[in-house]
Amino acid sequence: MATESAYDVSTMPGGVDREIARLREQALMTWQREARNLKWWGLEDGMSVLDVGSGPGFVTAELLDMLPSSQVTGLEIDPVMIERADKYLAGKADGRLQSMLGSIMSSGLPDNSFDFAIARYVIQHLPDPAGAVSEILRILKPGGKFVVLDVDDAQHLWEPEDPPEVKAASERWREEHKEKGGDRYVGRKLLRILQKAGFKNCTMEAIVLHSDELGIERLLPPEEVTIPEYEAELQAGSITRREFELTIETDQKRRGPEGLIMLMVYMACGEK
Repeated sequence: MATESAYDVSTMPGGVDREIARLREQALMTWQREARNLKWWGLEDGMSVLDVGSGPGFVTAELLDMLPSSQVTGLEIDPVMIERADKYLAGKADGRLQSMLGSIMSSGLPDNSFDFAIARYVIQHLPDPAGAVSEILRILKPGGKFVVLDVDDAQHLWEPEDPPEVKAASERWREEHKEKGGDRYVGRKLLRILQKAGFKNCTMEAIVLHSDELGIERLLPPEEVTIPEYEAELQAGSITRREFELTIETDQKRRGPEGLIMLMVYMACGEK
């Protein structure tokens, strides 16, 4: 049977704890801008909200804090993530949180049951995005909104650029992700995916993460974090010794005064 997700926290080269830490930084780094867009698209306190692929609960916690009268449901397929979320959210929900272990492909949730749904960095991992989005459409109330956030690797900017050997290694990783059913170029397709599923009034916004604003260290972790991860990839045969050396050399240059990273995150909203 085909996998329902190309992502598995237990297989990340840096280990589960490092990946959880990365997810926390990723969530909190952009949350204020995400929240601004969510409010602009109509998210209000008192609404029933579904957090799709809720992971270790970092964004779920922010939603509970931002919407003190709302009921929030976190839907997550990975038991490891559910366990981490239960610990992180303990005492924070005041009875307003339902945590569900299950797949968005067949959630089992009733029709017309949520005012708002959010899926962050989920679509890029799904072999059947259309099926997942159709399921969201089913469980939203009439007039309900669905906001999806994801990336498009072709739109990022790195200075200095990766050498050809490092680009080739990165592309191999994207191809492996694609073979598992994922799509690291899904950002450009988000509106189309929503529209084909039947959502209307679809619109799109972008969030820019720039190292001159955030600091290079937030977008490129320190060597004591990155080098062990590169070493794990080298030992696993995912990269060659030459690619390993060039990657470290390029990272060092980016940490210098001329280094620059600009990442693009895309948010799309559709209405039922």
